[in-house]
Amino acid sequence: MSRSRASWILGGLAASLTAAGIASAGETGAIAARRCPPAGTHLIAHGRILRVYTSGTGPLSGHAVDACLAGRPGRMTLLAARSPGVGLGGRSLSVEASSGPLLAYSVTSFGVDSGSISLVIADVAARRILRELAVGHYVDAGFGGSERVLKVVLGAEGAVGWIAESKGPGQASPMYSVHVAATVGEPRLLDEGEEIGSGSLTLTGRELHWSHAGIERSARLL
Repeated sequence: MSRSRASWILGGLAASLTAAGIASAGETGAIAARRCPPAGTHLIAHGRILRVYTSGTGPLSGHAVDACLAGRPGRMTLLAARSPGVGLGGRSLSVEASSGPLLAYSVTSFGVDSGSISLVIADVAARRILRELAVGHYVDAGFGGSERVLKVVLGAEGAVGWIAESKGPGQASPMYSVHVAATVGEPRLLDEGEEIGSGSLTLTGRELHWSHAGIERSARLL
């Protein structure tokens, strides 16, 4: 068999393998670049297309927390890696809600026994922060008062609603409150009281629903 004939046969075989779905080395690299989350990482939470992951384990591992979208290249860093030797303080992240490529997550910045909590809305597709809201705190490990987020719902355009629980110093029963915020403008307080269902907040279309003393209440999401 001539060299030109052998080259033609091998070339045709390679084309057939590619057509059959067997990727070349270059195509394998492209597929790996789109893998979400990357191999060797730990999945924290996921939605229909959105994934949140870290390369470390445990809430205080110090590793970065990132987000990506299934089938798309690139990632967005939600929480930067903690530098070693920075003392006892730090930050931790908790995923609260997602809507398509949008993500709501809380970041707690803490010291020895006190801290503050922010609610962050991110557009992972655009890799940018839409809104960051101060939503909680605790003092003297909570004995000096605290406020924390219990339930979050996220709209398709980035508006967010949440139920918070608060306690003052020496207060036995917690107070609950319902809040809403668009991507711009001041947040609004919708309701408050001791008998609000702490996990009752839901979103149907653009309508928020929650219970207060067993009675359903509702409001328009901004």
